[in-house]
This record gives sequence, C-alpha cells and structure tokens, in this order.
Amino acid sequence: MAGTKKTSSPPKREPGAVEVTVLSCRCRCGHEWIARERERPRVCPKCKSANWDRPKKFERKAAS
Repeated sequence: MAGTKKTSSPPKREPGAVEVTVLSCRCRCGHEWIARERERPRVCPKCKSANWDRPKKFERKAAS
C-alpha cells in the first residue's frame, strides 16, 4: 500500500501538565534573555540595539 500515511496520536501527558513555549534571545553584545511576549523583541533590553538579531558586518581592530 504505497502512498498511505500512518497517523500517530499526540504524546500522552500527565494530568494538569501544560506545554510551554518560550522565546530565548541573545544579542550581539552578549546579553541573553527570555522574551515576555511571543513576538520577537524590537530592541535588546541591555544595549537598546535594534540590530540585536543581525550578525556584525565587521569587527574593529584592537588599538595597540
């Protein structure tokens, strides 16, 4: 029987158990936090950067 799909039931949970999904974020300044809302944060709460989720394009050379 090619083309038939087997369906599986969802995993059984303990009574009263609730599945929780959290959004964990890390800024390029190194700060990590758990978002309060389900939406992506607009800025990093520590450095206030709006580009917290984008990689750096270049790094500055250390002054000697």
